[in-house]
Amino acid sequence: MTETKKKQLKSEFEKSMSLYEQAMRAFHKGGFDKAEELLAAFVENDSHEKELFDRAQLYLSICRGKKEKKELPLKTFDDYFNAGVYNINSGRFKEALKLLIKAAELKPKEGRAPYMMSLAAFKDGDEEGSLKHLQKAVQIDDFFKILAQNETDFEKLLKNEDFQNIVGME
Repeated sequence: MTETKKKQLKSEFEKSMSLYEQAMRAFHKGGFDKAEELLAAFVENDSHEKELFDRAQLYLSICRGKKEKKELPLKTFDDYFNAGVYNINSGRFKEALKLLIKAAELKPKEGRAPYMMSLAAFKDGDEEGSLKHLQKAVQIDDFFKILAQNETDFEKLLKNEDFQNIVGME
């Protein structure tokens, strides 16, 4: 293989990877139309990386399915909790908080909802609110101390004195 051909293949691969990365950023921010556009371009232009190609087709299918989004009735704790987690994963933190608050109202002695509320608030930039929700989760069950200490999303809080006090890291 000539050096020119190697450079051309490398350039094509880098462009393809850039498309895929942009698509994943859009997907995780809930920009399904943009993600669909970028994934379609990736699938059309790339067949070098079988695993990524297959994964891109899966995400493309998900994006297309979002256009036919159906509203599911939310009734139970699990309905609201799972919808809240889904919204956190989709980058819609304020919506996630609303759903998780409803879940917490349905089961006030269940610590999972306040813990996830803490994550949603932190990801939304509300450190104070995050700590308040985390405190509530820990009051319900000490297990959430261990979970919070090992939560990669809380990495920036590890040096926060209030966080340390809540999770028992003094």
